[in-house]
Amino acid sequence: MENVRGAMMYDFEVEKNIIGGLLNDNARYDDVSGVISADDFGNGLYKSIYEDIQNAVLSGQPVNIQTLAHNQKYKGKITDIISLTTNASSANVGFFADQLKDLTVARRLKSIAEDINHAVDNKEDLKPLVEKIEVILSEISSNKNKFNYESL
Repeated sequence: MENVRGAMMYDFEVEKNIIGGLLNDNARYDDVSGVISADDFGNGLYKSIYEDIQNAVLSGQPVNIQTLAHNQKYKGKITDIISLTTNASSANVGFFADQLKDLTVARRLKSIAEDINHAVDNKEDLKPLVEKIEVILSEISSNKNKFNYESL
């Protein structure tokens, strides 16, 4: 996980494990669908594949390396996609989904902290920022059971 000032925090190994596990076993989509969304992915390829997995599963269609290979948007990327499934276990996708959501929450909280620092340093009106922060924290807090957070 990258945690450098100014950098966003992503873990592409976590994302890779989710995609690989879902490609190995589409039935595991139910384990992650209530926890993560495509917007939680930082890697563009993984995000795109997750969206395709989601669309296929919701329409009752299978999705795997072969179905992705026939999709023009993955032309030239099949070797990368095959590597996703090599060591991925579908049994752990729920665990990795929780980790991915934690990273998303951490990015949102970090963004809030940066906004606060900027506003204070520049002596900006804090009222709009406070309202924005309340909305974000409310969203996070309302989903805390999903993320296994005790309280915020």
